[in-house]
Amino acid sequence: MFAFTVALPAYKSILSFLLVNNRIKAEVLKVKTVNRLAMIGKWSMADVFVVAILAATVKLNMIVSIEVHIGLFVFAAGVLTSMWLVQRLLAGYELRPV
Repeated sequence: MFAFTVALPAYKSILSFLLVNNRIKAEVLKVKTVNRLAMIGKWSMADVFVVAILAATVKLNMIVSIEVHIGLFVFAAGVLTSMWLVQRLLAGYELRPV
């Protein structure tokens, strides 16, 4: 659960930051970073599914109640914004084997 909700989005954000700020100078490293972002992008909605499964599990337990607050919408907006940013970053590169 930690991997999908914290580690993967943080890694994706770091790679995106490096590309946006042109911190990676070598073209080969840029292509490798873009390929990594493309691979991570396939798993970017997994954290939303983890939250949904957690909410369903808690709801079915009947011991604890769960309510949807603004945090869920902020979380979803962050995920969608992150996905949009990565798509914009990947638009300038063609994916090719390294």
